[in-house]
Amino acid sequence: MHAALAYPVGMRETVTFSPKCSKSLSRAKFGNLSEKLNELVEHELSLGPPPDWREVLSRSAPPASREAYELCLRPE
Repeated sequence: MHAALAYPVGMRETVTFSPKCSKSLSRAKFGNLSEKLNELVEHELSLGPPPDWREVLSRSAPPASREAYELCLRPE
């Protein structure tokens, strides 16, 4: 007999980030950062996938930062 696995309702993933500005400045600008990040994620998820991957591939690539260019893209 196998024991059933029980998961708590509303499993969550933890995402961490390191903002360049201070915590107090972030809080002053956005209020509760967790709530703001959740809003942003939910908004992006509500948009749904693009209608066709060819549409994604036809988009122009964002410009690379100078640091990324130096690390990865500069010809040898």
